[in-house]
Amino acid sequence: MNRLHLFEWNDQRWLPGVFRDFITDHLHYSIDRGQIFTPVVPLLHKTLAATGHTHIVDLCSGGGGPYPGLVRRLATDFGLPVRVTLTDLFPNRDAVARATRESDGQLTYRPEPISAFDVPADLTGLRTLFTSLHHFRPADVRRLLSDAVAKRQPIAAFESLERNVPTMFKIGTFTFLSGILATHRVGPLTPARAVFTYLLPLAPFFYSFDGLVSCLRTYTPADLQKITADLGANYHWQIGQLDARHQFGPYKITYLIGVPPH
Repeated sequence: MNRLHLFEWNDQRWLPGVFRDFITDHLHYSIDRGQIFTPVVPLLHKTLAATGHTHIVDLCSGGGGPYPGLVRRLATDFGLPVRVTLTDLFPNRDAVARATRESDGQLTYRPEPISAFDVPADLTGLRTLFTSLHHFRPADVRRLLSDAVAKRQPIAAFESLERNVPTMFKIGTFTFLSGILATHRVGPLTPARAVFTYLLPLAPFFYSFDGLVSCLRTYTPADLQKITADLGANYHWQIGQLDARHQFGPYKITYLIGVPPH
C-alpha cells in the first residue's frame, strides 16, 4: 500500500480548540493508559546512555503522549532519572497543568508554540516524537531531522501504526468508540465537549477520521531509510521495528533514532 498524505483535521490551523484538544487529550489517554510505547524504553535508555543526556525534549507533544509513563519506567527499569520538556506548535493549555500535576516536577510544558523545524537553542537533549512523524511530508521529515543534525542533538521518533487494512480497521473502530465511551474520563468535560461528543458527535468522528488517515500516512522503515540517506556527516541512524502486544493483540512500533558523532 502506497503512502498517501491525505487531509487530517488536527493539522488544520483553523480547527477550533474544542476539537484539537479533544483529539490530543484522547491520544494521550489511550497511549499512556495502554502503555503503547513501553517496549521502546530500552531503546530510549540506550540512546540516553550513549549521548550522556538526562533531558528529553518532546516535540509535537499534544496532550502529553506517553509521558509521564515512560519517565517512571526509565527510573524503575534502569534507575535513570530524566526530565522531560513537552512542546507543541499548538500547545494544549490543559495539558500544561496536567503534566506538572502528574509528574512531580519531572515534566514541564513550554506554553509557547515550538516548531519541530527550528527548536530553540536552549532546548538541548534527546528529541523525541511519538505518533507524530506521519504528520509531516517526506521533505518536512528530512527538514526536522536536519534541524537536529545542524544543532548536533540526538533524535528518536516512534510510530505505533502501520499502513495496512487490518490496522486501519482496528484504529478506526477503537478511536470512534473510545471517543464516545471514554470522554468523561479524558480531559475536562466542558459543555462544548459534551455537546460535540454526545449530541452532535463531531469530535469522535474527527478523532476516528484522523486515526484512519494516520495509518495511510505512516512511514515504513524503507521509507525512513530513503529520507535519511546522506543526512548528516557521520550521524548514526538506526531504523527498524519492534514487535509489541497489548490487550487488543500484537502490533509493531517503527522507530528512527539519530545520534551525532562523538
